[in-house]
Amino acid sequence: MAEMTEISSNRLAEVRKAKGVTQQELAERLGVHFVTISKLERGKMQLTADWIQRLADALEVQVYEIFAPPMWRERITLNGHIKGGLVFQPLRGTQSRYTIDMEDAEDEASFWVALSDNALAPFFFQGDALRFTGYVEKEFGRFQGRLGCMTLDDGRTILAIVDTYHGNNCLDLRSINGQIFERVQVETFTILTGAKILEPSHVQRILADKA
Repeated sequence: MAEMTEISSNRLAEVRKAKGVTQQELAERLGVHFVTISKLERGKMQLTADWIQRLADALEVQVYEIFAPPMWRERITLNGHIKGGLVFQPLRGTQSRYTIDMEDAEDEASFWVALSDNALAPFFFQGDALRFTGYVEKEFGRFQGRLGCMTLDDGRTILAIVDTYHGNNCLDLRSINGQIFERVQVETFTILTGAKILEPSHVQRILADKA
């Protein structure tokens, strides 16, 4: 593990509040006094690597969320949302609640979309954000069996799996619910390359609501 004692930014209080956890509740999870949590948050007590790991486990977050300076991360912008596991609908630069590591920042060929329902469950759920990256035609054949977001020549933008590439922007596609699109002309071709998913507790609540 890297030297995490040299912390340049303490984000403990920010993360705790974002999770809706009080100092007392966090202290009980760790078996310590709430004053200890207060001292850690205010920098009155050293936030060591061991403390960072324990706090991250207690708050169910990654360790970098406790100690990483905010400047290392940026909020992603959602360019659209997907409804029914098929149809892409554009949004105008909507800021999502997700952040992404700067070294994994999206490039100009990528965009993010949100899921507006649970049609892609159990793989993805309502509220998850998916990143798609565009590719040129000569690369289409590499992605057989991959999930993509395609704009067809009739103007529709759909979420579909690549079945067969016939050349000249012509593809056989298959939607998640089994709908077949044979020899369709594709105007834009993007493939799923990343995702930001809801925490398991949120997914469990969604499933409970559906039951």
